[in-house]
Amino acid sequence: MLNIFPALFRSEVCLTERFPTEIQMTFARWALAASLSLAFLSVPKIFAADFPPITPEELKMTSIPEQPGAPAVILDREEIDNDMLNVESIHERIKILTDAGRKYADVEIPYRRRGFTIGGVSGETTHPDGSVVPFHGKAFDKTIIKAGNLKVNVKTFTLPDVQVGSIIDYRYELRYNDNIVLPPTWNVQRDLQQRRAYFKFIPFQNHGSMEILLPHGQIAYGISWTPFL
Repeated sequence: MLNIFPALFRSEVCLTERFPTEIQMTFARWALAASLSLAFLSVPKIFAADFPPITPEELKMTSIPEQPGAPAVILDREEIDNDMLNVESIHERIKILTDAGRKYADVEIPYRRRGFTIGGVSGETTHPDGSVVPFHGKAFDKTIIKAGNLKVNVKTFTLPDVQVGSIIDYRYELRYNDNIVLPPTWNVQRDLQQRRAYFKFIPFQNHGSMEILLPHGQIAYGISWTPFL
């Protein structure tokens, strides 16, 4: 089972503990949000487009010298956090090297039900001979934590016909409410070796007038971002 819980649950931590910020937007901010929503409506169609090409070397790969016996390897990983469109876009490509690695065909995407949704799920399985089996299944939703006001769900799906030597690709989007700004906290380290990882943050640009409600009822009138490791 491919469990990417840390990568998504950190978003909830950022929101509820590190950055519990809700924006009360004026008409100017809402006008901006309305104009951006027109672009956002076209995202799912683009999001479901073909995955990047797979190289012949990746198709032929049977092991990785740096980690003999590894069940799988992450060939490509990309996360784009777009605070202007209130969406995080995630893509992963994994090469299955052993029978034990077939478990990565089962994907779990955890998220907070309140204020967050998972959408744009797409995927495919590519065999060593280059044949492709698209994912046409359904992503299922279940609650894994429910305590007081805290409710954590997982969106689960299984990529089709995964065998030793297959390469699996999947994408999804984590969408959140327009009255939230969310700083990224990337879970860089994973249990599998990663050949390529790309992270990008597009921060909220603070256009228009607004008030920001901070913890303990404090009010701020602007926002800025500072990276820290």
